[in-house]
Amino acid sequence: MHSSIAHTTRPPRGRTLAETERDDLLELLRAVRDALDVPPGARRPALLDSRVQLVHDTLRDVLDGRSDLGVAWETDLLKQLAKDGHDA
Repeated sequence: MHSSIAHTTRPPRGRTLAETERDDLLELLRAVRDALDVPPGARRPALLDSRVQLVHDTLRDVLDGRSDLGVAWETDLLKQLAKDGHDA
């Protein structure tokens, strides 16, 4: 079955490509959730606005196969954004 995520992944030993793609997708979705989890405060509207745009662009690039650096890189970018607590 062809994946809806437009990227190629090499599965680690002992895992199928479908399992690897599923795990990549779950990790990306967790990163999206965490990136959009903006705490309340005066900067919340601006942070949320910039994060929504970044998440939108990330998902568009991944789904359209334009994520030149790969899904893992995009996921790490969103994770770092959520961890740092500021916009990109």
